[in-house]
Amino acid sequence: MYKFLTKHGTAMAFGLGAVVAAIGILSILGGLDGYNMLPEDQQDTTDIFNVAISGGVILTIVAFATAILFGVYQVIMNPKGAIQSILGLVVIIGMFLIFYSTATTETAGPIYEDIQAGKLSGDVSNWITGALWTTLIIFGATIFVFIFSEIRNVFK
Repeated sequence: MYKFLTKHGTAMAFGLGAVVAAIGILSILGGLDGYNMLPEDQQDTTDIFNVAISGGVILTIVAFATAILFGVYQVIMNPKGAIQSILGLVVIIGMFLIFYSTATTETAGPIYEDIQAGKLSGDVSNWITGALWTTLIIFGATIFVFIFSEIRNVFK
């Protein structure tokens, strides 16, 4: 199965995405006249977009599940080769936990206003801070490694 998906997986995924997109577009076009006849304040009550949205959500869930399942399969089949990936994941989780635990609850700005209004909790604010700092560090490291490898390749 792995060889089959390696050879045909991209085409199958593209084809499935195209079919779901076509079904969604046909669903929207089929209900467009009724949608346009509704008053503007009632147009958000229509369900002509549900097929397209549901199809996209289902494809996203299937993609995540497939990626996780094949990742676990590869770790089981080749644990020695997966050590670098596992260590990288541990480093990313460690960075996030450090930023999450050192984050302070916002005391100004729109997030603070949402906390005061009860839309967010202080814990969610810490999750946001941890995720943002982790993302920024990974982004900066990626740029550094990219520039370093290009400079190194010039001298090879």
